[in-house]
Amino acid sequence: MILDVGCGSGIHLNYLSKKYPAVKELVGIDLSKEMIAIAESSSSGKSSAKYFVSGMDNLPFADDYFDLAFSFNSIHYSANLNVTLAEVKRVTKRGGFFTFQVVHPVFTLFVKKSKDYSKKENVGFPIQGGTLLVSHPSFTLDEHINAIVDNDWNLVSMKELYGRRSRIGEYFIPTLICFRLQK
Repeated sequence: MILDVGCGSGIHLNYLSKKYPAVKELVGIDLSKEMIAIAESSSSGKSSAKYFVSGMDNLPFADDYFDLAFSFNSIHYSANLNVTLAEVKRVTKRGGFFTFQVVHPVFTLFVKKSKDYSKKENVGFPIQGGTLLVSHPSFTLDEHINAIVDNDWNLVSMKELYGRRSRIGEYFIPTLICFRLQK
């Protein structure tokens, strides 16, 4: 059983449903009713995925329910990383994995108004080809690592990722960071 935390339009679960039809249950949660409606519409008759409107800090699932949880570009919207990581751990089976990718904390420095890495502030990014502006809290690398440690996750790996926005003036910096954790 697989959980997509912050599933958005359901693109990842719809892909997994086609690629791995033997997976018993694919579940996506998102806080946006509109995104869940898009996910349900896009998967109708094509995917076995189920979608629920839910925040990531109070997941509507039993303890030790999922074998795998993942989140692509959503955990950085969390109001409290400790609460989010504790909640995902609660619903993940012992030995199960949680992989999440977020905007790299160093990259957020370049879009912060204060230009202060340690200062807490919301940062905005254009998405969907620049047609939408999204805003989320800025977390430092130590906030991510401490939330992982504080919740007794085993950090299996961490990878910095580079993309088309990695070149900022004379700097070449990672834009995303991916953590793989095990319960």
